[in-house]
Formats: sequence, C-alpha cells, structure tokens
Amino acid sequence: MSKPQLKPSPARSAAETLRQAVLCHQRGQLGEAETLYRWTLDADPDNFDALHLYGVLKHQRGNHADALNFIARALKTNARSAAAHSHYGAVLAMLGRVEDALKSYDRAIALRPDFAEALNNRGNALRVLKRPQEALTSFERAVALRADYAEALNNRGNSLVDLGRPEEALESYDRALAHRPKYVDALINRGNTLRLLGRHEEALASFERAVLFKPDHAEGYLGRGNIAPGVEKAGGSRA
Repeated sequence: MSKPQLKPSPARSAAETLRQAVLCHQRGQLGEAETLYRWTLDADPDNFDALHLYGVLKHQRGNHADALNFIARALKTNARSAAAHSHYGAVLAMLGRVEDALKSYDRAIALRPDFAEALNNRGNALRVLKRPQEALTSFERAVALRADYAEALNNRGNSLVDLGRPEEALESYDRALAHRPKYVDALINRGNTLRLLGRHEEALASFERAVLFKPDHAEGYLGRGNIAPGVEKAGGSRA
C-alpha cells in the first residue's frame, strides 16, 4: 500500500489532511500520521479530532506527557467525548495517576454507559487501587455488553483471584481463551491459577502453550520453570 506524498498543499483542506492522517494511523504508519496531524493543527489549531487522535498517537509512541497535553486540549474543545475521556484516563494511568484515571473513566461511562472498553479500563484502575470487588463489577459490566471481550474476561479472572475465588477465575480465563485461543496473558494467568489449585500438569500445559505462541515471553518460561519440578516430584514426565 503506497504512502501518501507528504507535501503541505494550500489546495488540500484541513479536513482532507486529517482524513489522510487517520488512514495512516490506522495502517500503522505513525510517522506519516504524526506529520499530517501537525499540518492539520497548523491550519486548524482547535480541531477536536486532530488534537484527540494526535494525543492517542503520542501515547502509542510512549510520549505520555505530550499525549496528556493534546487530549486535554481536545477535551477543552469538546468535553462530551467519551472516547477522549477514556483515552485521557489511559494516559493518566500510564503516568501513575490512577485516582485521576478512574475519574476520567467514570466521566466516559457517564457519557456512554455502554462503553465496554472504558469499563474494562476502569476495572484495571480499581485493581491497582486494591478495590477488587468494584473492579470485578466493572469487568462484569464490560462482559455483559460484549460477551466475546477476551481482555475483560481475562481481567475478570484476575479480580476473582484477588478475591480468593480461583475456580471461578479459571472459568473466566477459559472463556477468554475460547474467544482468543492464542491469548498469551490469559494462558499465563490460567497457568498460575492452576498451580494455585495444585493442578500442576494442567498448569504446565498452559505455560507451554503460552511459550509456543510467544517464544520471547519471559513470564511463560518462568511459570514453566517454577512448575516443572513439582510435576516431576508428582511423577509427571515432560520432555
């Protein structure tokens, strides 16, 4: 797929430049998208979509301070965007400002009660704040909205482990994996929970699947290494 010709043109409107920026962003052409977002903002400094999406791009590229600035500017232009509030929360969480992130997620959900992604992010913030029951409720609301939401099912399992309910957590990880069989984080969490339940052979198999799908995943190797001695003592045999 060809890249756009990146030459500022007075004949091209800010709207057309923004459209090209979004296409590049969607294709993963982040450098090109960044240039086009800047040109859009040069022509239209208060363009909500350009400010918001440029902030999202900055977050994706690890420049969280700039991301916060651009999304904040977008919200000054349009405070009714649930997506912008949710993205603002994600940046705040990355910067360690979890209480503030939770407020942003709450604003997003107040504007759009069926916003499953914001509910999932809210649950993650609540887990960090050691509020597992509230986190579980948030994840369950997300899953109720999207039954195939693998990330929320995985995170629901994590909250159930926090609450001392590993059997239910295992069921949640299995549901996540039914929708996404190569979901490595769910496989790792499933393995850790099986180990907690004393089901070492099954735990080892889960870690081995994780390593198969993502050979450079250190936690998969660590889990496999930690469980293998227990399997050997129990009479299990693995190559």
